[in-house]
Amino acid sequence: MTPLRPKEYAFAFDQEEIDSVCKGLKDLNNQLTMDVGEIAVGYGAYYLKAPILLHAESDILTPTTPLNHAINLVITTLDAGVCEFNTDIIYRGLDGASWFRLVMATLAAINRGCLRSPRKTMSGTKSLNNIPDSFPMHKSLVRPLLEGGAIICMAEQLAGMFDHKRNRVLKDAFDHVWSKGHKAAKDLTITRLHGLAQPSTTTIEKVKEQAKKNLYDCTFIDLETNLEFRTKIEKQIEKDIYKVQRNKTNIDLFSAAQPTEEEEERARQQVHLSLVTSIKADLAQDMRLRVDIENKVKEDMYDLLKAECINDISEWRHVYRKELLTAM
Repeated sequence: MTPLRPKEYAFAFDQEEIDSVCKGLKDLNNQLTMDVGEIAVGYGAYYLKAPILLHAESDILTPTTPLNHAINLVITTLDAGVCEFNTDIIYRGLDGASWFRLVMATLAAINRGCLRSPRKTMSGTKSLNNIPDSFPMHKSLVRPLLEGGAIICMAEQLAGMFDHKRNRVLKDAFDHVWSKGHKAAKDLTITRLHGLAQPSTTTIEKVKEQAKKNLYDCTFIDLETNLEFRTKIEKQIEKDIYKVQRNKTNIDLFSAAQPTEEEEERARQQVHLSLVTSIKADLAQDMRLRVDIENKVKEDMYDLLKAECINDISEWRHVYRKELLTAM
């Protein structure tokens, strides 16, 4: 007996049902494309609606209209991304390498602009309700209320797109930059303060040379203009020379036959008178001798004043370092 074949059921749909199903699928696809696309755009749904205005005293020699044309061109080029084929909603713009270069240059310019602007201006506390542009975010996303919040959301969304594999080298780039900057500023300040508290050898030598020059100039001027001061020096030199000659004469006298007290006294007076007369005559006639004596006096005065100057510098360094350590 031949077994019976299973009963075949014919699934038949009329054309109206088929059209209804197709329409439902198309609507679902359109809804998915629209909603998911808007959500995927996320915080990138910010579009300029009003011109970008220059500062009233701007140093950029470009009219507002050409500037806005250039801005729109850059935005459109970045908005196009990198596409292989152009369609009704997607068009070709830059190649891959150029797109990334333009993105990095734009972000770098934004960072530099923030650093060059006043802190109060960069607070980002202006409400987004007062902006003249369009920010049609999807209703399911949390909407920032201030400009600073919108920039943070955009930056974090962009960072999340590239946060994979080896792209992230820092946990927090902002903290990394400012921690390094704080350390560099601290090290530079300490080094500079130590340099001020402890003058270098070159600085000390310059101060000594300047002090020496000033001392020589002042001494020379005093000798030229101050007659009383010059007379005192000459008298002191005369006394020193007399003492030397007297000691030498005494030695010669005592080495010879011993004279009487009167002869010794008379000889001493005669030697003294002739010595004084000779010294005065030499000082009046022999300019070279006079100059040598003056130079010797200058050197002695310079040595004395130099020692006092070095002591003052050492004392200043000690007091300055103590005050610096107390302030730190």
